[in-house]
Amino acid sequence: MEKAYGFKFVPGSLLQDAEARQLMPPSAACNDVLHAYFCNGVASWEVGLAMRELQSISDLDALWHLVQEEAWVTTFPHGELKSCFRATLYDTNDGFKGSGTLCWNFVFLLYYLVHQLLHKADLKPAVCRSFFLLKSICAELRRLRWLKRPLAAADVQTLHRLQQQHQEAWPEAWGRQSMRPKHHHRLHLPAGCVALSFLPNCETHEAKHRIFKSYVGLHQKKLLNDSSRFQIAVLPRMLNVTLRESEENGLLLPPELQKPLRAASSELRAFAGDPELQSGKALRFGKLLIRPQDVIMWDAKAAQVLECFRGRSGFSVLTLRLQLLQTKAWGSVWQITDRRTLLPLSPSADIDVPTFTKILKGNPKKELQWRL
Repeated sequence: MEKAYGFKFVPGSLLQDAEARQLMPPSAACNDVLHAYFCNGVASWEVGLAMRELQSISDLDALWHLVQEEAWVTTFPHGELKSCFRATLYDTNDGFKGSGTLCWNFVFLLYYLVHQLLHKADLKPAVCRSFFLLKSICAELRRLRWLKRPLAAADVQTLHRLQQQHQEAWPEAWGRQSMRPKHHHRLHLPAGCVALSFLPNCETHEAKHRIFKSYVGLHQKKLLNDSSRFQIAVLPRMLNVTLRESEENGLLLPPELQKPLRAASSELRAFAGDPELQSGKALRFGKLLIRPQDVIMWDAKAAQVLECFRGRSGFSVLTLRLQLLQTKAWGSVWQITDRRTLLPLSPSADIDVPTFTKILKGNPKKELQWRL
């Protein structure tokens, strides 16, 4: 039963508690994207399998050297990116053992590497088709994740179609024996999006779990004879704090201009017609952290951020607009223009920050290359 349904029997757990089952019946549960795909899920397995295929033509050190030569700038720490090219991050079952967030981002870089090495690799067409579909799914999941409006059935049709195609492509690429229960579980994600009106994602919850397990829980376990009683007392309090903060601020935190703050230049204050305009280190905008030199995208447009501001009329960024030059399979090439724009940002704006960007140095056109 555990193998078929994908859960374990744990006496005293929420799933086995009669009162909890009445309040939260399993039939009302929704599969979440983090565990379906990126934490011991479909994407982490295929990343491991794809890396195994690439290592047949280039070892991990050579792949990392290629990434360094390309000089991609990413939104997560350099050390985390380097860890993706260490053998210890891949287990014997061909799985990727890094964090779910790292796995989600790494899919796009790996897609780029496959395209760069495709002329050298003797990769089966079925392998390429399966992995390319996975990349398309991850991009669609990113789009759904950043949408600022409630999701409806029409919003998840593309995800449903891509998942069905990937479900058919996987056994041709990796063999039917490699399929696991989560290959079916992930097919329920579109229904979960519609039921909850947003993409079910446990990244934030998992981060709080790590805080408790790594710090509070681990410390008290060394000091107390009965650490389970301490956990039972503390965890509901943490949940209540989260609930109260959600009720006060909403599910999305309000925008915040991060310190240190300083008055904007007199020219910008005059241009904006706002004598109280302030500049800050970065702008926390919903789930995004927007910093100077970042590229932001919206409505098929793009710009490079120069400064972040807060004023009477809200939040804004000073940008250099980008002009699209070329679309490639793995991303796009843009040219930085001289057009400066003070772009107002509202909480409902669908802004995205590409996972990887790089400027082609020594290029007189100032081309900026980015990829999702």
